[in-house]
Amino acid sequence: MSAINSKEYWNYRFENDWEERGGLIQTRAFIQLMINHLPDSVIDYLDSRRVTVLDWGCGIGVGVKEFAERFKKASVAGLDFSDVAIEKSKELFPQFEFIAGSLDTHRKRYDVIYSSNCLEHFKDPYPWMKQILSYTNKYAIFLVPYNEKIKEYDEHMFSFTEKSFYPKFYGFNKIFEKVIDECPNCWAGQQILVIYKKH
Repeated sequence: MSAINSKEYWNYRFENDWEERGGLIQTRAFIQLMINHLPDSVIDYLDSRRVTVLDWGCGIGVGVKEFAERFKKASVAGLDFSDVAIEKSKELFPQFEFIAGSLDTHRKRYDVIYSSNCLEHFKDPYPWMKQILSYTNKYAIFLVPYNEKIKEYDEHMFSFTEKSFYPKFYGFNKIFEKVIDECPNCWAGQQILVIYKKH
């Protein structure tokens, strides 16, 4: 198999064992967890107007569907670097827009960009966080495992704590941070939800 977390690696995973290893169930549970813990100010923003939203690292699109069902005024799209994931997303959920590639190649801005359980797959997540923020108009939402013990040859390569998220970063202020103790059906450990708002 290709190097862990490479495009080829994830193309293989999404083609062969993503669903049988619980990927659909886990993705849905993560998104529901994120939605259930959003602060009122962000919920009000999403409920009160037509906003554009991007699921960054959308996999096969389950999170896009869950988010759109909760926030019915939002126009929700998904982006992933795995061509296989995007093709499966389009087959499963043709009512949504799905993009293969990166924000730098897509070059479209969104009012809200969220990323659920993706950034821990990078040894250095900060360039990707910066890229997300550079295409975000209002809110960037990050959900990742909290204080995880990293194992060699694991898919997860970075362990996040509160100190991992700067108070100010690339023109944004951190406005919300919450460690979530339980994630039924998705994760044995804790998660941390962090939200940035543009200055």
